[in-house]
Amino acid sequence: MLTFNDKIKLYNEFMQEYNCFPVGKEIYKNFNLGIWVTNIRMIYNHGILQRNNDIVYKTYRLTKEQIDLLNNNNFYFSNFDIYLDYLKKFI
Repeated sequence: MLTFNDKIKLYNEFMQEYNCFPVGKEIYKNFNLGIWVTNIRMIYNHGILQRNNDIVYKTYRLTKEQIDLLNNNNFYFSNFDIYLDYLKKFI
């Protein structure tokens, strides 16, 4: 079973190797990275912020530490973030 940190490492490897965001049912090194990214985005964008800064969506939870780790690894939480980054690089 992969830890959250393992999944972040796979995300970073994928981004460096392919220079694009994993979407859909993207399988990378026998891990469904696209679904994992979609789930993280769903929790972050539709969840409820708790007093301890965790985000909860249904039975899923992103801890503040996980969110910080995602932010530190330039994770895109929405398509807007992706396109804004493209625009910054273009300019």
